[in-house]
This record gives sequence, C-alpha cells and structure tokens, in this order.
Amino acid sequence: MPHDKNGRLLEVGNMVTVRCKIKAIQISEEYCNLNLETETPMYPLDSRTGLSLNAKQVEKLGPSSEDDPEPIKYDEEAWKHTSGRS
Repeated sequence: MPHDKNGRLLEVGNMVTVRCKIKAIQISEEYCNLNLETETPMYPLDSRTGLSLNAKQVEKLGPSSEDDPEPIKYDEEAWKHTSGRS
C-alpha cells in the first residue's frame, strides 16, 4: 500500500505537502517560476532533489526574511499538531 514518509496510508484525493527550499526564481512579465530543492530525495532509485513549479502553485511556510512586511511564524511542533502530522 502507498504510504507517506511517516508511514500513513495515502489515497487518491489526499492533500500532501512536499517540503522544498527555493534555489532560483525566474521572473518575467507573465509568470514567475521557481526552481526548488526537495528536503527528501526521490527514493528509492533516484537521488534527484530538483523540482520546478509556478509560484502560484506554492504557499510560503517560513521562516520569512527580515524584509517581509508580515513574517509568518513557523513552528514545526504546532504544524504537526494542527495538521494532524505525527
């Protein structure tokens, strides 16, 4: 059966999170794309960590930079508790 990195069962329709760090940003007049590095490699036979998405497909979790006007407070333990993660 398919399962996530914590051993929980995955089913069609589940919402999931892929933790990534932004490595590069491509900006144009019409779009903004991100080159991301995943926190966990694509196991079992692949060690790649690269991923590319449009900026509108992602949601910033934090920590925020000092120049962010409204920094998001990110607390790993609170995230686990409020999102049902263990």
